[in-house]
Amino acid sequence: MEDGEYDFAATEKNRVEEKQRAKRREREQKGEEFEPHWFHKSKCPITGEAFWQFNGKYWKEREKAGTGEAWRMIEEIF
Repeated sequence: MEDGEYDFAATEKNRVEEKQRAKRREREQKGEEFEPHWFHKSKCPITGEAFWQFNGKYWKEREKAGTGEAWRMIEEIF
């Protein structure tokens, strides 16, 4: 979209979303539950409302970028 390629951007968005949906269906068929890498479920101590809290692990993984060791545990959804 930044380059004005709106049709390509829409097609690419659809491709990525369909790949993500396929991964979700695959996990569901295997009975696996999705567990985010960068967040964990938490509860607000004031309201008691559930929310996703950042766990800080992203920055540790990002430090490995350029070493060939980064992002290995992340499933390919793009």
